[in-house]
Amino acid sequence: SILLSAILLYNGIIFFISPESGISAHVVAAIDINTTANQVYRHNFPDTPLWNRTIEWPGRGSVC
Repeated sequence: SILLSAILLYNGIIFFISPESGISAHVVAAIDINTTANQVYRHNFPDTPLWNRTIEWPGRGSVC
């Protein structure tokens, strides 16, 4: 079994890994610029860090 840590981009898209693959993932953060998608995501996953921003950052070290 493989465990991945993932950053979810575009929260409106369903995140799915088939159980038969032997791969599981822990979403460590979610990022989306769409406020409606973020509201729904926050409701469904209140403990996951959520960033309302684009995925374009000016450089290293600016992720958090």
